[in-house]
Parts: sequence; structure tokens; C-alpha cells
Amino acid sequence: MSLKSAVLLFTLLTAVMSGCKEEEKPEPRQIKLIVYTYIDQDQFDRIEVTLDNKVVGNITTPDTKTPGCTSAPSPNALYIPVNAGTHTWSAKQYKGGEMVGEWTDRQKEADGENCSYIQLAD
Repeated sequence: MSLKSAVLLFTLLTAVMSGCKEEEKPEPRQIKLIVYTYIDQDQFDRIEVTLDNKVVGNITTPDTKTPGCTSAPSPNALYIPVNAGTHTWSAKQYKGGEMVGEWTDRQKEADGENCSYIQLAD
């Protein structure tokens, strides 16, 4: 095989192989999952929230209105960055060091434009 033929064959194989590259997968869309409550303050000291089997934080005071998507984090709500999709959550309500309420494993589809909400209610 001549040098010219070898270069032509190499160029042809390179072009074919570069066309077979695996497409890059786009990054999953990020959404803020916002957890809040209107439950009276005298009914809890804190509410511990678990998302996908991991404790993600505590709510220590009730909110007076639905939190905004771009609001700064506060003790009234948890702002949790998640990938769009279905997530499992649960929460435990504590008063005086004792668990007084519980929301057992539930599903939430995080599918909003920028935010999805979970309101903890009685």
C-alpha cells in the first residue's frame, strides 16, 4: 500500500469514526423545591424534612404566605435545588422534643418552570 493510499484510508476511517460519536446528554433541568407550612406556631417547634432519604433541613416558623420562587431562604421555608423529576419526601413535626406529627413517604413531581411547592398542612 502506498503512502498516499494509507493517508486516504486513515482520513476516511477518521471521518467515519467521528460521525459515530455518542451524543452528549443535556444536563438535567434544575428546579427549586420549596417546602413551607401555615401550621400554627404553637403546634410545632420544628418540622424536619427528608427528601430522597436524606434530611434536608428544618422549618422552625410558619409562613404567612406562599414563598416566592426567588425569595431568600428563611426559617419559614426550605429551598432545595433538585433535578426535574419525581422525588420522595417525608416530614416529622416536633413539639417540646417529642414527635407529634408525621407525613410519611410521599411523591412529588418537581416539574414547575423554576419552582415546585410542597405545603405541609394539618
